[in-house]
Amino acid sequence: MRAKFGILVILLLMFSVTQLHSEEIKVIELSWDEVAGIVRLDNLSLQMAELDNKTAAAEVKKAWGSFLPSLDYQWLWSDDELTQAQMPVPADNMFGHSISMTYPLFVGGARYANLKMQQHLQKSMAAELEGLESDVVLNSLQAYFGVILAGSLVEVYTEAMGLAERNLSQVESFEGVGTATELEVMQARTRYFESIPQLESARNQRKAALNQLKMLLNIPAADSVLVKDTLSREEFLGGYARLQIEEYKNLARDNRAEVVQIHNQSKAVSQQKLLAASQFMPKVVLTAGRNFYAYSDDWWIGKDDFAAYNSVGLVVQMPIFQGGSRWFDSQEAGYASKKMALAKELTINQVELEAEQSYYAYLEAKDNLKSQEEALATAEESLRLANLYFTEGMVTQTEVLGAQLSYTNNRAALTSGIYNYNTSQLGLLRAIGDLASIWKK
Repeated sequence: MRAKFGILVILLLMFSVTQLHSEEIKVIELSWDEVAGIVRLDNLSLQMAELDNKTAAAEVKKAWGSFLPSLDYQWLWSDDELTQAQMPVPADNMFGHSISMTYPLFVGGARYANLKMQQHLQKSMAAELEGLESDVVLNSLQAYFGVILAGSLVEVYTEAMGLAERNLSQVESFEGVGTATELEVMQARTRYFESIPQLESARNQRKAALNQLKMLLNIPAADSVLVKDTLSREEFLGGYARLQIEEYKNLARDNRAEVVQIHNQSKAVSQQKLLAASQFMPKVVLTAGRNFYAYSDDWWIGKDDFAAYNSVGLVVQMPIFQGGSRWFDSQEAGYASKKMALAKELTINQVELEAEQSYYAYLEAKDNLKSQEEALATAEESLRLANLYFTEGMVTQTEVLGAQLSYTNNRAALTSGIYNYNTSQLGLLRAIGDLASIWKK
């Protein structure tokens, strides 16, 4: 009994070790270009859109299939008294099987219109997939640089808390020898406690950005992500940085997936007119078949008992009146075509406006970055002088606290400025429809 119990314990331990090994946390190292590559393969939204694109491609093949004849096989048994009464020698059972072909020779252009519609819809779906890919990559890179930004802000506010702590210790020591007042100690202590929420906020911001990045890259929440890059100025635009506003608008009109998408949707909708018109046309269908019949009082029959008959037919169907539905379908197709023309114009206006806004956002981020670099250099020197003069009794604690706050704010502003500069370039590339250039270099 003890031996069996010991074996059971060993098996349970082995199972636990196996489970722990299978659930081992992975450490994933990422750079910004790796983020762009991984998200295009693993993002769940893109995988769903890819399936939609494949479905649209299947619809095109199905539309081609409507030009082919259809074949059907049928088997039947009948015990029909009327048929038996008409037979020279009545039989209780009739058996039959047949193979038939139906081929529509002319359906008023409906098959052609449907084929063209499905082809344009498939192109529209492919353009939608391309646009979604750019959106997902942009969001992922913004989240990636957001992780770096939050990490840099953690460093900024950690340093700020260290400065405030050292300043508080210095003021308390000065108070001990009578060269600092209690008010100055209270001001230094207030500044120290003010720095703590800023640090916690930056840490929480980094966690949120990291979770968003994991979600976009489809990385399990338990896995750890190690960011390779540091916050530094990137030049994503390349040669595009020399262009003017109108050139950016032209690129947006020519390259944006949304314009391609709405253009193909417009062509697809235009085929609705032909579909509506085809309802007024006759339909000509060719039919052919080979039928086999056998009559017997018994249930068991052989193949030699069947007699074969061939049939060929031509069916012409002309719709006369259907309550006006065909006329209203034609009107609806016209309205849809006009609506799509307006949607196409609106889309072009929107992509031009987005390109213009992204361009000005890039210029603003670029100009602000220069000012923030100069402001930080000035604030850093001011803090050095304030600390020096305070130890010599030439300035008060108020000036030191002001210099500390200015230095922290300007360093945080520069950190955010670098993030804005990098992401504004990515946004501008997205706006002109060429974000793919950063991973095709």
